[in-house]
Amino acid sequence: MRKTIIIITGIVVVIISGIIGIGELSGSASSITPRHDSDFEKIENAIIIHGITTEEEPEEPNRPERQGKIVYDNRFSDSLEKKAAAQPKSTFMQEFDSMRRKDRSWHISEYTIRRGDNLWSIARKFKIDHRLIIKANDISNPNMLGAGKKVLVPNREGVKHTIMRKESLASIAKAYGVSVQKIRQHNNVAGNTIRVGEVLFIPDAHLLKKKTEKITPQRMPISIAKEPEERPGKVFLWPVEGRITSSFGKRISPISGKRSFHTGLDIGCSMDTPVKAAADGKVIFSGWKEIYGNMIIIKHDDGFISVYGHHKENIAKEDDDVKAGDVIARSGTSGASTGPHLHFEIRKHLTPLNPLRFLR
Repeated sequence: MRKTIIIITGIVVVIISGIIGIGELSGSASSITPRHDSDFEKIENAIIIHGITTEEEPEEPNRPERQGKIVYDNRFSDSLEKKAAAQPKSTFMQEFDSMRRKDRSWHISEYTIRRGDNLWSIARKFKIDHRLIIKANDISNPNMLGAGKKVLVPNREGVKHTIMRKESLASIAKAYGVSVQKIRQHNNVAGNTIRVGEVLFIPDAHLLKKKTEKITPQRMPISIAKEPEERPGKVFLWPVEGRITSSFGKRISPISGKRSFHTGLDIGCSMDTPVKAAADGKVIFSGWKEIYGNMIIIKHDDGFISVYGHHKENIAKEDDDVKAGDVIARSGTSGASTGPHLHFEIRKHLTPLNPLRFLR
């Protein structure tokens, strides 16, 4: 058994490679139950800790939305077949075969990660469980998800196309920008014989911008890259009492002097003020991180994360279970700070949310 040590800003995460498994997979990604939840959780926590950054990225005027893209590469289908033919089969390929048997629309796309993407936004884009991406790519290090890198994404995104008169596999493939081979593979079509009225599944076809007028797909799935607006059903307590000195959103950074996005609230308080956990959860990080100084990250239910920064002293330790109202730190001015205060964030996975919508 191989061990990989990942050192992430003051903590050490030990991940045992080769033992992560996904249980029986059905056609629905939401039914996935991993055999080793704790191993997935270690990876998730490492990715969260690595990915939490504060306001230091300046806001660029008229910056286009950064989206990842699908790379159409016919060689990828060949590589899948080679993997599937290998003996013994990898655990993931065995599970992927099972998924394909239950739903022929399952396929794997190669995705190029762009700036602003994260594990959960990519999974949401393809409407799958993020653990499928971890498993398919044997992810053991957050750096594997860096911008510009490629990941394999199992998914069912595509278009169901009803064959019309005078259409051929070649014309359909050309219209959707995929290979004839890919259409054959996903529809068990031998040769070039197709029949009017039959339905073909065209993987990844919805991502193309141009189609011929003859092609009229019955379904165009909507992909969502960003975290949807969270309804304030979750309640958090104020971690300290004090005046808000800087709100969530766009501002001029007091450190850099540049226009940037503030990912939380700055709450003014005196040195050594007790900082309290805003909700029940588990401490996944207690240490030093650039900009934040001494900071604590607490993981809550339903993917919520709370972040506390600039402490004089951290009291709660990594892996501590805390209750709402427990003292976890003493306020201070560590890191990039102009005076004693608490920097407080609420996130859904890695997406910052406005804390004022959740605080009571």
